[in-house]
Amino acid sequence: MKAVQNSMKGFAGSNFVQQRLWSWRPVFTPPAFLIIDIIIAVLFFVIGALTFIANDNIKDASVRYDNLCAVGEVCNVTLHVDEKIEGKINFYYKLTNFHQNQRRYVISRSDDQLAGKYVKFDDLVNCKPLRGIDDSEDQMLLPCGLAPLTFFNDTYSIDADLPFSDNDIAWKSDIENVYKPLSSEYKNGIRYLEENYNESFPGGQTNQHFIVWMRPSALSTFVKLYAKCDDCTMEAGDYTIMIHNNYPTDGFNGEKWILVSRDSNIGTKNQFFAIACFIVGGVAVVACVFMAILILISPRKRGDLELIEELIRQHAEKK
Repeated sequence: MKAVQNSMKGFAGSNFVQQRLWSWRPVFTPPAFLIIDIIIAVLFFVIGALTFIANDNIKDASVRYDNLCAVGEVCNVTLHVDEKIEGKINFYYKLTNFHQNQRRYVISRSDDQLAGKYVKFDDLVNCKPLRGIDDSEDQMLLPCGLAPLTFFNDTYSIDADLPFSDNDIAWKSDIENVYKPLSSEYKNGIRYLEENYNESFPGGQTNQHFIVWMRPSALSTFVKLYAKCDDCTMEAGDYTIMIHNNYPTDGFNGEKWILVSRDSNIGTKNQFFAIACFIVGGVAVVACVFMAILILISPRKRGDLELIEELIRQHAEKK
């Protein structure tokens, strides 16, 4: 017992408990601040410039089609390619003003149900009120929730002799671990993926187009991968895309586009990140100039122990 008390006493009085561990508290003097600020500015300008150049080298082509083709119709849309695109080419669809990142939308699903597990109707809390038609157990929606129900179901085919494929368009981890066939324990319910989309998107909730759709996008304007060609060449010219325009946009007042782009490490062409880097670098430069002016106009020693001693002396005189 005494040994335990001594041990506890030793721990309670240790440097760790008493917060006496060694620490480093640097004092940022004006020259140090200016040097750090300049480094930050140069770093962001360099990153912005490299990203801008990389974006400029990405060859792509796009066309809006929701204004050219009525919902429910099959139509041919011309995609004009200005410059030759070769290498690994990705085919995307693009939506605007669609907020997949809204919290209620993101959680309106059952991850267990999508993973092939049987989930009772009363346990589908996140899917309310879209657990079934009129939220009825007799007409369960399989899978449930707003995210699966709004699955994007337009289809595309290109007339050129290009071997685009929709294999491996989803993340491998999602295919292997997250999405499994619907549980066989569900005897009743509306299997709308199989009933409505099986011809174009076979496999239900294991279809890779569905898996791609179910990964929420961060912004209201986004692109999602539809197909890819690992070694293709698209010469400059016009290409005819046959589109089954099934997905209405009236509900969210958005636009639908198709986009082909050469694959790159930074994704599709988007100068937002480069512009953001330039802005941060510019702010750092302005802050550096402002601090330099302050130092010239009103210099003051910082990190000087004599200032502390002077304050102690002044305080003692007041007493």
